[in-house]
Amino acid sequence: MRVLCMDIATRTGWCALIDGRRHSGVVDLSLDCSEKAGEFVRHPHILGALATLIRELVSDFEPTFLVIEGGFSRGAGSQLLHRLIGVAMAEAQHAGLGVIAVPGSSWKKAILGRGNPQDPKAASIAHAQTLAPHVTDDNEADAICISDYADRVLVKEKAA
Repeated sequence: MRVLCMDIATRTGWCALIDGRRHSGVVDLSLDCSEKAGEFVRHPHILGALATLIRELVSDFEPTFLVIEGGFSRGAGSQLLHRLIGVAMAEAQHAGLGVIAVPGSSWKKAILGRGNPQDPKAASIAHAQTLAPHVTDDNEADAICISDYADRVLVKEKAA
């Protein structure tokens, strides 16, 4: 299995699950872009940074699928988030990757269990640390958890 899993946001966590081994990290896509910059300056900068990141990760790890958290509909920052997901999907298509969007509720239920953890970020980090002890960032942790979901659930679905 060769998948690139991403928790896409202005701080994007990523995890490449390549033949059973995980490589992960987190990238602040808004670096070198002022918080005070308007949407028409800030968004293109962040979108371009994501496109570059995906191209680099695809080149480094040669995945066959991109698995992203999807299913967002509203809330603060949703316009940028939808744009980021669109860029990710376009880059994946350009690279010939299949794209799988997993609702956050699905991977969280499968990986973190039923019910709502008191501190979801801490629960995600704690689970991710069982797979990659160095993790301290919740965005990277979410990407690792998504890779665990992909490994446990998506592989079984494909085999069935």
